[in-house]
Amino acid sequence: MNIYVLCPDHNTPSGGIKKLYRHVDVLNRHGFSAAILHRKQGFRCTWFANNTGIESYGRAIKAMMHDPHSYLVFPEIYGSEIAEYAPGVKKVIFNRVATTPLSATRSTRATCKARTSIAMSSPRWSCPRTPGNTWNMCSRC
Repeated sequence: MNIYVLCPDHNTPSGGIKKLYRHVDVLNRHGFSAAILHRKQGFRCTWFANNTGIESYGRAIKAMMHDPHSYLVFPEIYGSEIAEYAPGVKKVIFNRVATTPLSATRSTRATCKARTSIAMSSPRWSCPRTPGNTWNMCSRC
């Protein structure tokens, strides 16, 4: 069984990306075969020290098509886009923030800088700088 964790190709500090890398490290330490998948060939986050296994997205998807025991793991930020990736491959949603609704897509979440801190306590996205503004881009962020 192989576990592949899809990770955004962003080389700027992000706690979520670092947690995905660390999650793969923990899985490997406990006897699982796990790797990070980046869409860009040869990409690796370099803003923090890591030796995390990285696999090519295309090669991993081809391998998963022939291995019924492999899984493709998505962080919740991919939202409804998950259905568009790798038809026929087993998928798991790794929802690190229990209050993040799956309908919140990556583009929705990225629109407001304040949302990350409030997502832990609020079941809906809401910007504290613009009361009443939910799901839309905050004019102040």
